[in-house]
Amino acid sequence: YGKSSLWNSKTKEPKPTLEKLLDQVILPRAQTEPEQLLIVTWKVIADYLCQLQDEGKIPASVGIEHYGNLTGSNEHENRRCSILLGRPSIAPAQLEELASALYQGQEAISMEWSWQWVDYAYQDHEGKGYQARVRVYDDARVEALNQRFCQDELVQAAHRTRAVNHDDREILLLTNLPLAELPPTQLVTLDDLSQGISSSTSPNQVKQHVIQHRV
Repeated sequence: YGKSSLWNSKTKEPKPTLEKLLDQVILPRAQTEPEQLLIVTWKVIADYLCQLQDEGKIPASVGIEHYGNLTGSNEHENRRCSILLGRPSIAPAQLEELASALYQGQEAISMEWSWQWVDYAYQDHEGKGYQARVRVYDDARVEALNQRFCQDELVQAAHRTRAVNHDDREILLLTNLPLAELPPTQLVTLDDLSQGISSSTSPNQVKQHVIQHRV
């Protein structure tokens, strides 16, 4: 999910997709051991969640942070569950400006891009793999910068609960972006998340560690 798919910048209100995620996934989880939960999302959405927290709709002990504000932080290392809501990104105009400055004097950068199918580092119990369609910049220099603000920021946020050092951590990625550095151990739909994921009879419902929402 991008910010525009979750938040209406004109009315300054959540869009139906965000309301559905809140009602079916986030709020129910926030009621169970809220002191163990960290939510990381866009700043405007984090501010909205803090407003809900002030209104008593989200327990006060739930940690709420926004992308870009957690680099190197150990504040939430003792929490056991984190929800990464949406994918961070950089606006194309900002990306072009940054790339042009960094590679000044080199071959002119290109902002051309194309859709590519990218594999998840995941197979279900039948050996079936899955893919997601991702926008990739043709210029490798631009793509590397883009990933710094998107994939790398997601991985950075996911590591705030120090999952690599503990066996009891759960990371819920509410984005369908494949992350090579954070392979899902469970790939689920929104219906799976809202209904619970305890059944092991479905290929996408095996008890695992990193749970990723696929669209």
